Amino acid sequence: DAIVAEFRKLDKDLIGHAVSPIIESANLLRPQTSLGQSGIIKSEALKKRRHLPIRDLLSRTQNAAQAIKPIFMMSPLSVSQFLPPGMRFDVVIFDEASQVRPSDAINCIYRGNSLIIAGDDRQLPPSNYWDSADGDDDTLEEDIDATDFESILDIAKRALPSRSLLWHYRSRHENLITFSNRNFYDGKLFTFPSAKQESENLGVAFFKVAGIYRRGSTRDNPEEAKSVALRVEHHFDTRPNLTLGVVTFSEAQRETVEREIDLLRARRPDLESYFSSDRLHGYFTKNLESVQGDERDVIIFSIGYGFDVNGKMTNNFGPINRPKGWRRLNVAITRALYRVEVVSTISATDIGPSDKEEVRFFRQYLAYAEHGPAILDINFEANQGETESPFEDSVLRVLEGWGYKVRSQVGTAGYRIDFGIEHPEHSGVFVLGIECDGYAYHSSRVARDRDRLRQEVLSGLGWHLHRIWGTAWYRHQN
Repeated sequence: DAIVAEFRKLDKDLIGHAVSPIIESANLLRPQTSLGQSGIIKSEALKKRRHLPIRDLLSRTQNAAQAIKPIFMMSPLSVSQFLPPGMRFDVVIFDEASQVRPSDAINCIYRGNSLIIAGDDRQLPPSNYWDSADGDDDTLEEDIDATDFESILDIAKRALPSRSLLWHYRSRHENLITFSNRNFYDGKLFTFPSAKQESENLGVAFFKVAGIYRRGSTRDNPEEAKSVALRVEHHFDTRPNLTLGVVTFSEAQRETVEREIDLLRARRPDLESYFSSDRLHGYFTKNLESVQGDERDVIIFSIGYGFDVNGKMTNNFGPINRPKGWRRLNVAITRALYRVEVVSTISATDIGPSDKEEVRFFRQYLAYAEHGPAILDINFEANQGETESPFEDSVLRVLEGWGYKVRSQVGTAGYRIDFGIEHPEHSGVFVLGIECDGYAYHSSRVARDRDRLRQEVLSGLGWHLHRIWGTAWYRHQN
């Protein structure tokens, strides 16, 4: 234990000590004169009007500008607008590369000596969804072919060496990622169990509400939007310390929800402080196409679609019906850290048979939200009592002999806690996690993952952990 504790301290210290040399190196690059290119920058800074266009300024001060600011963070369009053709960089990095068209990326790629492309090809691709019909949502949803374009990420995965980052640590409860992990990531994501298996502030919840989808006119569901506003009010009344976002299937439903939120704010001025414009933590209402990259503690997902005034419902669910529309569903349901609340006027059983896998995934997710992970044929109890070694058998016997209620192999995918000691009065809450000196520990290829990062992730998920080390004799026998 002492050796592991010392390693954790030194490993963290390495990160802290790495910062100072970076700052020192950047400072040494700064121009030490006020003449030439540096003088032009200072002169422009002192002006009150008639500034040089940014592109002209960078063209005339390229070396000094990059010395002062060695990192430029820009969109591909901004690169074309503001950087002179000859301005180059040691490294070019693309984030959210699944949404970048190759034609938009070329102007950035040629500027770098090396290239790093990061993205998730199971999330939103570039599409012409917003390029058509002048933003007419009614037309966009049903009449325009929102064919997905090939992204720079798709090309890179075929042409360049790649590495998968499989640790999933956003979700503070496994149920938030289990559906996507099973259906979209082939069960390969490395996830971690939460110390609280059941809670009104964790996991996925389904709220069936009354409402009519106005198919022939505004294509929204006003009654459902009112229910969403009530859930927003409930959230800030009961969970004011958690951030919140609302995701809607369509732009029409987003606008209707926004109107209901405006009415809520007028009715409850005491909640106004929660509707801040903070880009990273403030409240938002967004539709499927614009929510990638965002995350909040709690996400309310408004379906919007449902039976119309004549009691008729079709299997048309807007952009999710398009080829690879399941990517949009994947984005929407993985934005939350703690809880997803699905608000809908329809259940999975209301959706008819379909030959589109996108519709089948959507129907299955509604069933998952309403009935839980059992709908995926995941047997959460399959490993109960199934220890992995004689050493764990002996630990289990002692714990149960002391009168504790013990669950073995806690978790559904990726990493499992060897033993969880359940709270005697609160079902689904573990007061202690016990890890043995077995395969899960020795199979790790990296000491940082094994002895520091996994511990930090699990502690963040509410676990109090205790490790039992095997003897040298036991390790030799196994």
